[in-house]
Amino acid sequence: ATIRLKSYRWSDGTPVTSRDIEFWMNLLLANKSQWVTYTPGDWLDFISTLSYPNPTTFRITFARAYSHVWLLGNALSEITPIPQHAWDRTSTRGAVGNYDRTPAGARAVFAFLDRQSKSRTTWDTDPLWQVVDGPFRLEPGDGFDATTGFTILVPNRGYSGPVKPTLSRVEEVPFTSDTAELDSLLAGRIDYGYLPFTDVTLRARLQHQGSRVEPWLDWGITVAM
Repeated sequence: ATIRLKSYRWSDGTPVTSRDIEFWMNLLLANKSQWVTYTPGDWLDFISTLSYPNPTTFRITFARAYSHVWLLGNALSEITPIPQHAWDRTSTRGAVGNYDRTPAGARAVFAFLDRQSKSRTTWDTDPLWQVVDGPFRLEPGDGFDATTGFTILVPNRGYSGPVKPTLSRVEEVPFTSDTAELDSLLAGRIDYGYLPFTDVTLRARLQHQGSRVEPWLDWGITVAM
């Protein structure tokens, strides 16, 4: 499989390149047991070669044949560029390097990033998490309440994707129950929410208030126990 990257940039202006793919793959292969979807015999165990011939291309050769549909949906779609120029480090004070290019170094980098990710009180202040390539990012210094989970997202002004963010601020409001969320929705304290199935009879009331009610199509399987 040969994959060519689009011309995207990280929020600090650095191009997204195949080195960021290599970084992700190196961390993944050195820490397979830490990846939630991995089981022995997974596609990761049947990679014959990985190459990165230029900044916009990477290639994977597998030791066995896979269904193209399965491979795209279950393997290639999981590959995610992460900012090597900002995250390839083993401590907050250490310099960025190429530690991921050895298994021991990749394990050390993964352990560092894992520790930092568990420090919920620094999610909106740690410079690591301010380097993104999506349309939004956590508001610096005030974007996450570690106690309640209240989250504020602001536009990534350097977003290079085709559809630019039009909202100046997005607040993700946590609730302790479906009832609390529905009460806020009915009172107009939130702009977007969900109507619990048990309260579907309130649909007409919400529509009368000016809300648009749409089906929530879930990409998955729901099992009733």
